[in-house]
Amino acid sequence: MALRTFLAVVLVLCSHMALARTLDVNLSSDTAEFRFGVNPSAQGRLGNSELDLGVIFTTDDDVLGVLGLQVIGDTGSRSPGLKAGVGVRLFGGSTDRGNDFLVISLGGSLRYNPPFLDRLDLRAYINYAPKIVSFMDADNFSYYGVRAGYEIMQEALVYVGYRRIELGPAKGSDETIDSGMNIGVEFYF
Repeated sequence: MALRTFLAVVLVLCSHMALARTLDVNLSSDTAEFRFGVNPSAQGRLGNSELDLGVIFTTDDDVLGVLGLQVIGDTGSRSPGLKAGVGVRLFGGSTDRGNDFLVISLGGSLRYNPPFLDRLDLRAYINYAPKIVSFMDADNFSYYGVRAGYEIMQEALVYVGYRRIELGPAKGSDETIDSGMNIGVEFYF
């Protein structure tokens, strides 16, 4: 099941490669994430909009699909290199405990590239879906993390991060889908 879902997402993403702006791949000993990011519109008054589509799967046979839209721009705080983002993400999938879920989450992100070391990339992000927008076997959902990276060349950034993904099922105890460190690379097209 996980392999078929992954292949379907890869085929859909490859059909839109001409628009691709980023490819993010990160791995831990138990989790893999593959995500494409596209920029459907030019820089506007509200910043830069980004659309991302991806898949996360674990050794426990948890599978998550991700579709998100975020607007990113300067914070206006007179802090050079600091950008903030707000957006909506749709998460759907199934867990090893048999919980199938679909959630609509609101989220935010911060990104900091210090002016004195502009190849350094620090990020923090969070998405949360309360009960009202959690469907099927879900009661709530959270996805958050931090990462620190370095742009080794203009087309690639390597990073180390921490991510936690939790599902609050309608019945039973909370389920941690992922929690821990990961390493990754982000390619720019």
